[in-house]
Amino acid sequence: MSAQVVNPKNKKKSLWSKIFTYGFGVLIALLLGFQIIGTISAQNNFGVASFFGYQTLIVETNSMEPAIMTNEAIVIKKVDLATIKASSSYEELDGDVITFYRRDDGRIVTHRVVEILPQVDGSYNFRTLGDNLYADSCPGGYCDPMMSRDYVYGEDVLGVVVGKSAFFGAVVNFMTKPFVIAIVAVVPLFYVFISSIIDIVKNSKMKEEDFASDELDDFEALKQREKFKLLIEMEKEKLRTELQSDKNSDKVGEHDE
Repeated sequence: MSAQVVNPKNKKKSLWSKIFTYGFGVLIALLLGFQIIGTISAQNNFGVASFFGYQTLIVETNSMEPAIMTNEAIVIKKVDLATIKASSSYEELDGDVITFYRRDDGRIVTHRVVEILPQVDGSYNFRTLGDNLYADSCPGGYCDPMMSRDYVYGEDVLGVVVGKSAFFGAVVNFMTKPFVIAIVAVVPLFYVFISSIIDIVKNSKMKEEDFASDELDDFEALKQREKFKLLIEMEKEKLRTELQSDKNSDKVGEHDE
């Protein structure tokens, strides 16, 4: 009986191919899971995805500079409204920065709390103002602290800004570009498709003796086992037939005597 030899390079290549395929599958599953969670949570959070009480947004204006720069990513945490604090004055800028839904124009805004307004029912509303009084969004180029404040209902507050990152913001901005999304989505799928085609072509050209048992997939191994069982049953049936034939021959011989 000749021993089958497995090419170590082919085995290593197959292993890496499986690792890449499974890893890509797990990545797709995770992304899909996050997408589903984000879509569901956004329905009740003014269109902003929330993951376990945390949200991430990219700042698009300069109204909070220099505290938060344009295109920086911010992390927002859902908190108890009673814990939010306001600035001691317009100049101090020591109050919490909150992200909220602005009813006037339907936008998501991030500004600093300058006044807390307790309500008779125990809830809290707020007044907010951007740190940059000369922001591009200011009418006439200047935001008057008394006239430019936003009135924010407590139910419209998404949370308090607890972190920021210019690097993460740049990454998100880059990754959300259409051509990048296309590359990230298409290239791995294209690789898996081409690898599958190559494997099919190679396998179709290989002779039966070139296959090593440890390279067979589960389906092929199952077929081999079933084939082996069938051969055994055929051999058993053949033996039973021969034994029955011998018995019949013996009986015929006894009758002739």
